[in-house]
Amino acid sequence: MPGYTNAVGEGEVTFDSVTVKGETKILGGGPNSIHFKDSVLVTVIVNKNNGSIRVVAEGATTVQEVLLESSAILEAASSAATIENVEIMEGVANSTGPVKLIGTFDTVNNRATSVEIQLPRESSVNELILSALSFIKGQGLINRLNVTSSGNDSTVESKPQSVVLDISGHVTVDGEKIEESYSNVVKATIQSIQATMSYTRVDLKEPKYDLTAQDFIITAESNGQTIPLTNLTYNATMQMFMYNPLPVSYKDIEITVRKNPASDALTEGVFSKKFYSTEGFSGRITDIFGKGLANMSLTFEDSYVRGVTDRNGYYFVEAQPGVHYGTISGPGFIKTTITGSVATGRFTTGINETAIRAAATDEMKIMLTWNDMESDMDSHLATENFHVYYGDKTYGDYSESGKYMEYVDLDWDDTQYFGPETTTIRKWQDGRYIFFLHNYSGDNAMSLSDSKVQIFQGNSETPTHTFNVPADTGDDRYWGVFELFVSENGRNMELKELNQMARHEEWLIRPYDSLLDGIQSLNDQLSTEQDASEVAKLQAVLTEANTISANKKATTSEFLAVLRKISKVIKYKDTQNSGPLYAFLPEYEDYSKPFEWKGFIRENQEHDLRDSDRVTLKARIGYWDEDWYDYTYLANQKIQWVVNSTGQTTEHTTKLPANYDDRYEAILFDGTYGELKSLYSQGFLLTTTTNQRPGNWYTVELALSSNESYNEWSIYQEYWEQ
Repeated sequence: MPGYTNAVGEGEVTFDSVTVKGETKILGGGPNSIHFKDSVLVTVIVNKNNGSIRVVAEGATTVQEVLLESSAILEAASSAATIENVEIMEGVANSTGPVKLIGTFDTVNNRATSVEIQLPRESSVNELILSALSFIKGQGLINRLNVTSSGNDSTVESKPQSVVLDISGHVTVDGEKIEESYSNVVKATIQSIQATMSYTRVDLKEPKYDLTAQDFIITAESNGQTIPLTNLTYNATMQMFMYNPLPVSYKDIEITVRKNPASDALTEGVFSKKFYSTEGFSGRITDIFGKGLANMSLTFEDSYVRGVTDRNGYYFVEAQPGVHYGTISGPGFIKTTITGSVATGRFTTGINETAIRAAATDEMKIMLTWNDMESDMDSHLATENFHVYYGDKTYGDYSESGKYMEYVDLDWDDTQYFGPETTTIRKWQDGRYIFFLHNYSGDNAMSLSDSKVQIFQGNSETPTHTFNVPADTGDDRYWGVFELFVSENGRNMELKELNQMARHEEWLIRPYDSLLDGIQSLNDQLSTEQDASEVAKLQAVLTEANTISANKKATTSEFLAVLRKISKVIKYKDTQNSGPLYAFLPEYEDYSKPFEWKGFIRENQEHDLRDSDRVTLKARIGYWDEDWYDYTYLANQKIQWVVNSTGQTTEHTTKLPANYDDRYEAILFDGTYGELKSLYSQGFLLTTTTNQRPGNWYTVELALSSNESYNEWSIYQEYWEQ
């Protein structure tokens, strides 16, 4: 059963001769607080974000695993006390103060970015894994330093006995830049081998990381017949030979590894392993930092298809031809899916997957999975303050003390079918959160993707909520999954299922503002619409939209319902740009006719132009040039421009201006900025037909330039296929 120490407060307590088979959660205590004497603990979770805490193992205490969710002092105070594994979790980056390790530790894995880890001279770590940028202070003994890709540029003050770099960069060790793995072993000794259809692992008594394939002789045979090992490579970091899958046609296979007589890096020894050739598949299971995970279980729908990962995260399973759907599981990990495919008479390699760790106590993890009908589904989490997705994967802010705090991150972005893709909320802000999906690849209707969203609260490996994509999504590519309403810094939280489709992400992120824009669009169209039946439709939708906008208790579902109605009757689309103006124009649908626009020009709120500044409005027509892989602008293109406010029709021709050598354009307006706003705010009509056909894809661009500052802004650009 779990144990808790939150009742300790800032005091000190000793637990003598206790055994906890489940989790022990330390949520309170001060700098001299929690002592375990002659006790047996399986998993200890430390989470105290408002001050220092010290956890001491005394006597013959054994602790299998410590999960640090906040900074702390861990101490094995006697030679008989054992703390085996320490995981410094991502949220520790939000804590104040370093992590201090005193005593002897087997494995320490740091996943928290920019955290200082103090290792005094009397301390030792058998294996220190840096899965994030780390700063290791002190002269404690490190037997093996293992650095993954995210640990690039870390610094370590003491010099480890060996360094394993699974990165393309470097670490600084004892003041020296290290770019390659090393060990102090002069001659390595082979103890055993583990052979499979696609790889052979060499177990060395002590690792040596400068070995190459030329230091070994490796052979394969079946009943006295030699089997070629094609594309043979040796990975010194993982001590593994990789090769193309062996033919299934052989039955009994024997792999033999021996020292190459010409090598001085190995002691003498010959080791063999026999196995039966088989159909099946193999691959590697890693965490989000690329570190191979040992002892992960793989189970499949066919009960006989099972596998367990080795120390490098590799697995091997026997399986009959077909597609096999399974799950990956392990202590501290969320169950995720894996799919292996086997062809008749073949062994498949490269069935790799990423395992997802459970979140910390105060965190929430949101996991997305889908099927093979879409290559890329994207997770989005947004509030009024941030929008975390593939284009902006983290959000953080600075505390009052000046420390950067990470609030949310898209910690794993999967772009190649199935998922998983995970978003983790590490620190809460008050307000409305919206989680939604975007069918990024868009190959099929979203309903065919079998998208599933699961919420995992705290350390739980079991979801508290599961949401499945609606059965009928139409052609909408955004699925609003759920909303969270947070108050009192995360102490109060209300989750509401949304389960609504949307045409645009802004409808989900800012439904009220989107509705106000929709109301403006309805009013704009009503000002020019002549058809009585169309006017009646617009008026009816406008009345409903005004009612919803005035209702302070209106829900997101109600906003989305009326936004869908607006999108059906409105003929215009908003093309927001960063300049002073933007065009508000209709979707162009009939590509067989001349390119015709009816639209308005509106003003952005923040810009530096004055009404008295002279500006130029110009239009350009271009085509897609495959040779330059860009749009090329065309000369002598006729453009007809009708201004609603005056009824005046003018014709223009694209020409080469003096300040460009390749950008042909037509000047539609040349005057003051104030005149331009007044002239075109009541609408315009633009018609053009290209008289050249060098390509299929065309573009029409409206641009505004300032004669005062010489700045230019693209206020609208449309692409079409002719």
